[in-house]
Amino acid sequence: MYHEGAWSMGDLTDEDMNCRMFTRDLGAVCVNVDYRLAPEHKFPTGIHDCWDTLLWATKNATMLQATPTRGLIVGGSSALLEG
Repeated sequence: MYHEGAWSMGDLTDEDMNCRMFTRDLGAVCVNVDYRLAPEHKFPTGIHDCWDTLLWATKNATMLQATPTRGLIVGGSSALLEG
């Protein structure tokens, strides 16, 4: 799960409840992803962090006790700034 915040705000607490519900209701392994934020880290650093975490999670599925061959759900809240 990736949190919202227009790549410049937000943190792990934003998706915590969703991860807990997915784990409880679906029996899924949920990886709650934090990424580096602007302006300290220029765009698209956060996107790269998110991609790297997805790759890490698939490579470490055994350690996470996950079964990616059953499928992956990649999601989260919008990172786009809405006005």
